[in-house]
Amino acid sequence: MSGQTLKSQADAGECVGIPDGAVSQGGGGGGEVLRALYDFKATIEQTLDFARHDIFILHSSSNTKKNWWHVINAQGKVGYIPSNYVETVQVSSNYLVSFITRCMQCIERSLPAGGGGESGGGKRHQLLKELAERRRRAEGGMRSPIPPRPPTRGPATSCPASPYANASAAAAPSPTKTLKKSATVGQSIGSSVKPAVETPPANESAPNLPSANQSEALPEPTNQQDAQPEESINQEETEPESTNQEVTEPESTNEGEADSQKEATVDEISAEDTYRLVQKVRFHTELSFEMSRVAVGVVASNLLQLLPAHASPALEQLLGRLRGGGGEGLGGFTPPHHLLDSSHDAERLSVVLAELVACKEDAQQRSWELYEDEDAIMEYLAEFTSIIKNADPAISRRVLSRDKCWQLEAVLDYYQMEVRWTIRSRLLDAFLAVCALHRTFVLLFLNSVLPVELARDMQSNVKDVPKLINSAKLLTVILSMGEPMPIPHLEQLGEEFVDFLLLLIEDPPEGNEQISEEFFVVLVSYNLQFVPQSSNIVVEALAKMTHATNFTEKLLFMLNREDDPVRAITQQKKYANSVLKLIVDIFVSRKAANLFYTNDINVLIDIIVRQLTDLSPGDEKRSQYLELCRLVLRNTDYAESQHRCDDLHKCFIHIFCEEGDASRPDQALVRDISNEFPHYFKT
Repeated sequence: MSGQTLKSQADAGECVGIPDGAVSQGGGGGGEVLRALYDFKATIEQTLDFARHDIFILHSSSNTKKNWWHVINAQGKVGYIPSNYVETVQVSSNYLVSFITRCMQCIERSLPAGGGGESGGGKRHQLLKELAERRRRAEGGMRSPIPPRPPTRGPATSCPASPYANASAAAAPSPTKTLKKSATVGQSIGSSVKPAVETPPANESAPNLPSANQSEALPEPTNQQDAQPEESINQEETEPESTNQEVTEPESTNEGEADSQKEATVDEISAEDTYRLVQKVRFHTELSFEMSRVAVGVVASNLLQLLPAHASPALEQLLGRLRGGGGEGLGGFTPPHHLLDSSHDAERLSVVLAELVACKEDAQQRSWELYEDEDAIMEYLAEFTSIIKNADPAISRRVLSRDKCWQLEAVLDYYQMEVRWTIRSRLLDAFLAVCALHRTFVLLFLNSVLPVELARDMQSNVKDVPKLINSAKLLTVILSMGEPMPIPHLEQLGEEFVDFLLLLIEDPPEGNEQISEEFFVVLVSYNLQFVPQSSNIVVEALAKMTHATNFTEKLLFMLNREDDPVRAITQQKKYANSVLKLIVDIFVSRKAANLFYTNDINVLIDIIVRQLTDLSPGDEKRSQYLELCRLVLRNTDYAESQHRCDDLHKCFIHIFCEEGDASRPDQALVRDISNEFPHYFKT
């Protein structure tokens, strides 16, 4: 151990936690203890809590882990502590004897009366014997050996750094910057060193700490006789016998080389290797990509218990890559294109797409079936859908996006040409899975012939419940982005189509409530096509109806629960709430608003009062509810009931008295409403 910081502070009497005079200033008698550099909170079994400047001595059992040391604290408790959180301090023999005596007294007090009968008593008696022997050695001026740090990587070292040096350097202070420990076991520790950085940075924590749900990552302490031969030799060679110094140094160097080889092995588990491993599990088990990642993580976690300690860094690094930070990929790793293209899923998806394009080309060249190909096409579509749903989404996006999605467009054309419903239904399932990959594919479908085909299928197969439901689900997703569709589409998806939707919402075939629900969601997503306060086909169709009980009930039910069925399908952000937008659009028209009964209006006022009370300034929905309030007052017979008029007035006063720029738009709306309806809101 080298360095001058701690020694200078020791000279000045600043060794906190160790009395003045206890720090040894030279290489004479005494021993070595560990002193905590930072506070540490134990979150798993077998680890110890400690505060900064707490003192420990090493347990005599083998310390095989580089980053975790097995120690005894001042209360006689035995456990593991992170090695990067402590420093080595050379103390006088008197202090070491006093510390060991204090440990023994604490252990003796915890022993049961009569000397036995309690679980764990035998281990504590054994610990007392070991401490007594160490006290005898300390009284004779002998040193307690301190295991060396993992070899620090010097400029001349060609092996890559271990994962502890890579992954843990960001999580805890670097050993090379704080402790400056020697790289060889045989090198004696001549002076105490204190790191220049006294407290760890705010964003740093202990190195490679196992997570709370992975207590198995810390193995049971091994017996001294079970330690590796090299480690046994190292413990013997750390005895301060100068005659063995020359023999110790080359053997220590060999150990450093062995450690370097282990670290090099750890570094071989790269992000790409981890990704390939997950893909292999998916290939052999047919699990989804996400479940394959979970499976690899479960196996790696349990291997931490079964394999030797030197395998733990590699497994911990593997687990770190698997956990990631959420979303796609592994630990934020974006697979390169060559890795995606070489995967089995990419190869199979390319083959299936080529076969489906061939089916489309074959259908163009003939008007009758030359042979029965339905089973083969169904198998292709089943595999296509399975890959889209279960493979890494990055693979599916890359394959489908090749050459500006021309293969996907060919499959869309094939849907238009295919007349067999069994195949068309499988194509609908495939398209629905593709929509979940990225909004780019949704926009591709919106601008294709697909929406027109779906609307035509729905209108021409009123009694075919499966076809109605499948077509409605896909059309909802395509329209849910709120992006304008091509004008020619309105010929098929115009007012007649809206009338058809409203008719089946009110009177679904065979009384099937699922059709009513699905068509309602289609209508809500279709309404996103129209800008507020503009010509709206949905509102115009509603204005022509004399009653729409099911529709209005569903609308108020979802508004009251703040449900947005479109947001549940896709994260569209064009409007705060698609149901709220639809009801605001409806109340622009007095004829459409007449579909709501007086009791419906009262329920709507209750919802408005609640939302105006709960929503914060600057929330887009509060402005929409204020606009809805104005439209309800203007286009309904509210004057007859004046339901909760006083509560509305209180909400307006509260908004008007708010401070801050975020409230300005809402305050302007409140002022306009009060001026338009002074007989309701007298100031």
